Amino acid sequence: MMKMGLIRNLTCGLIAITFAGILAAAPAHADPDFSKSPQEIYQQIKDSSNISLKTAADSLSGLQTDDQDILDLQQLVNDLSACSGVYMQEKDPDRETSKDHYATLDFYLMGGVPMCRVDYDNFMGSVSDGVVRRDDSGDYLFITEPRGKFFSGDEYFHIKFGAENMDIAWGSDEEEITCEYRLHRASEDEMPPETETEATFENSSTWDLLRKKLDEFGTPYHMNYEQDKDRLTLYFDLGVSREMLQSLSSDKWSSLLDSYVKVAYAACQVMRAGSSFDDNWGYNPTCTIEAVDGLDIGDDYSDEEVLATVNEDGVQYNCLSGGSGSSTYGSSAGSSSSGGPTMGEQNALEKAHDYLDYTAFSYSGLIDQLEFEGYSASEATYAADHCGADWNEQAAKKARQYLDYSSFSRSGLIDQLKFEGFTSAQAEYGARMNGY
Repeated sequence: MMKMGLIRNLTCGLIAITFAGILAAAPAHADPDFSKSPQEIYQQIKDSSNISLKTAADSLSGLQTDDQDILDLQQLVNDLSACSGVYMQEKDPDRETSKDHYATLDFYLMGGVPMCRVDYDNFMGSVSDGVVRRDDSGDYLFITEPRGKFFSGDEYFHIKFGAENMDIAWGSDEEEITCEYRLHRASEDEMPPETETEATFENSSTWDLLRKKLDEFGTPYHMNYEQDKDRLTLYFDLGVSREMLQSLSSDKWSSLLDSYVKVAYAACQVMRAGSSFDDNWGYNPTCTIEAVDGLDIGDDYSDEEVLATVNEDGVQYNCLSGGSGSSTYGSSAGSSSSGGPTMGEQNALEKAHDYLDYTAFSYSGLIDQLEFEGYSASEATYAADHCGADWNEQAAKKARQYLDYSSFSRSGLIDQLKFEGFTSAQAEYGARMNGY
């Protein structure tokens, strides 16, 4: 967790253009201020974009109040705390297997909305964080439905859990389950053994973060790190031959190469940030990307199979032109020579999309949140203007989130939405779409 926080501070948000959300893996929070009133503490938690469950629990512990909203939040945090920790997968008696599988649940609050982070070793891909809601059926306490990604394919998870048991199911279609397992709270004797691993770049948190975000890129790839050369090479399989590529428009090909340059630049920023506080790998790592026609298990490619080579400085080889391109990042990463958005604006836009995937924002609320993340007013405004959000629908979504966890009168709900930055018309729309 410490490494992620240091990466966040050192990279200063430069890498978010391709690795949007990579630095949000460790939610930042402030220590609780016990000098505040219960209502002020409650509002502080609701206003926080990311606050750990422990911090929320510490903040709410011991508060004497008969405010139902605060009591409901206390109960929610207590119930989630009871569900945190390690669960062990129950073995199928019809299958012979000696391997134990585990799932770990961790929670935080985003704008007062509970979020769940699932670490499940029986799924080989990555799993996103998911919004948590109460299980109305009464079988379990909560439900979360995160998305999984395995190579370029999406998986839809449906997870029900309580303090002692959990059901995990997923499939490639929202309506069709292909895998389903039952887990129980791991006892002290059942906890996974602690293993000591050699501290190298390949088993560092930085490596894990890179893999997670590369999975989201949606293209099959291999990673190869050469420690003696401080060089990371990424091989991306385009799935097309040189001849097929020539039939594509030059704009699409150029756009793809530009995106690879940004990936290489972002990877270097992350690795350099990591190496500045960890002596296990070099201090000036480089990243090279080779776009290839089909991945080779040994990553041994002929000249004909390599379609492009890029690094953080630009396109070094382009199979269609036979030479290097002109896209460069690094010292000029904050500017745009084409008259399009700057890197800062693109980063802010990616971050805005990340936030809107998880919770609802008003126009001004989104700008405020992006400025809190360190973006300039102009970058944050650009992101809000270009994120494609329907602010009426955002108001309706935010209203639903409030009503899921508390009770509001019509006027109280509208006032709360206006407090969040929605206009009077948007707030009234949000209330109307939720039965008021």
